[in-house]
Amino acid sequence: MKHTPDEIDALIISFIDGDISEKEHSVLQELIASDPSINSRFNELVHRFNNVASRQEREEALAHITANSIINRHKKARRVQIAAWTAAASLIIVLGIFLVLSKQAPEKVLATKDVKANGVTLDLGDGQTIDLDQEKSTIAHNGMAFHNSNQTLAYASGNGSTAKATISVAPGRFYHLQLSDGTKLIINSDSKVRFPISFSGPSREIWMEGEAYLDVASNSASPFIVHLAKSKIEVLGTRFNVSTYDTVEKVSLASGKVKVRTGLDSVYLSPGFQSFVPSEDGKISVERFDEETEFSWTQGIFHYDTDLGTIAAAVYRWYGIKMIVSDRVKKQRFYGIIDRNEPIDNFLNRLKLTAKIEYQKMQDSVIIK
Repeated sequence: MKHTPDEIDALIISFIDGDISEKEHSVLQELIASDPSINSRFNELVHRFNNVASRQEREEALAHITANSIINRHKKARRVQIAAWTAAASLIIVLGIFLVLSKQAPEKVLATKDVKANGVTLDLGDGQTIDLDQEKSTIAHNGMAFHNSNQTLAYASGNGSTAKATISVAPGRFYHLQLSDGTKLIINSDSKVRFPISFSGPSREIWMEGEAYLDVASNSASPFIVHLAKSKIEVLGTRFNVSTYDTVEKVSLASGKVKVRTGLDSVYLSPGFQSFVPSEDGKISVERFDEETEFSWTQGIFHYDTDLGTIAAAVYRWYGIKMIVSDRVKKQRFYGIIDRNEPIDNFLNRLKLTAKIEYQKMQDSVIIK
């Protein structure tokens, strides 16, 4: 039986509202598994509904989604038979709106442990390590000072010290860093950045592993250099993303121009292109990328279109929770998004719906089978 877009939206809305029957749930599972466009629509509506904070806002969002479905259906109606079905369906959905607005939203199940206890630390290189979750406002040390608030560490003043500090961001966290030259970084989870307290000399150099988005302050007299394990990036003033997750070094350029260099190869990147250094042989490959998808993590969104084994590594970084995936489903490919602000249960339930898998939560891990 072929289902119209409006019938599919009605099923998804019933699922979001927690008012879906077993038969409807089974139909929705089959539709999502068989049609990527339905899977995408499911993710879109669930994300829109879960991306609002209060219960009232959730109810309003759900009503708005439902109302839009009604409007779109009427726009597409062309024949008397379709118009008759639309009128009946509209009555059902309008009643659904009344029910949504007149009852409490279902309780959302929180993950056992959404964020690991480890947080964000600053190692000042002289044996002192500062917990940035505990030390707020101004951090003063040996004649230098940083401002630390709103998940942002910013250089305030210094004595010209070129001593190097290291900021470490644990799985399940992210942090902003502003260097002494005004360069800004958004540092993703499970990442480290080593940097001089104050820049001096002919170049500005930092070292990193993990992932960070950089907005480099322009200074033609002092190139900015990012050192990775297998390569380095040379820039004058630009915006780009660096990732060293999964042993692959990837540089994605948003604006300006950068040079990526290994011991055996070098390339210049233009905006919209990214480079890969996948192995120790030092060869660099280049390809185009989608900026919205690649940089969405800076807004708390992770796009995935890959196998479940790879997704499991990203879940650990985002939530600090280890996913143990059975061989039966490890190679299955999935498409969708993870919102850092949502409980991990939301993602696991969508996964369960689309793939007919089961999961079991432990204290610091989830078993997928």
